Amino acid sequence: MSFTDQKPRIATKDDLIAPWSGYKDGSHFYCNLCGRSFIEGDTWRWVYAGKIGLVNFKVCSNCDGDDVLDKWKKLWEEWEVLAQGKFRFIATRLKECEDRR
Repeated sequence: MSFTDQKPRIATKDDLIAPWSGYKDGSHFYCNLCGRSFIEGDTWRWVYAGKIGLVNFKVCSNCDGDDVLDKWKKLWEEWEVLAQGKFRFIATRLKECEDRR
């Protein structure tokens, strides 16, 4: 069974060192809503966000719920506003890094 079934899972030692988001050292195995790094035994879930036009994400049990896609959408909307304003310099640097990949 794959994590893409969107069912809650228990973090394992293998999950902690697996490649996530293109990083091969497990460093990106964290909740994309609150930023908490998962530890062995944590409950987490992979969420498909393509139906709302966003990237898929991982979520911890504290952030998960019926409104998880709404939370993700609001976070992206907030970033878009900040990226055009006071965090424009960060957004510009991130874009430059992505272009170099």
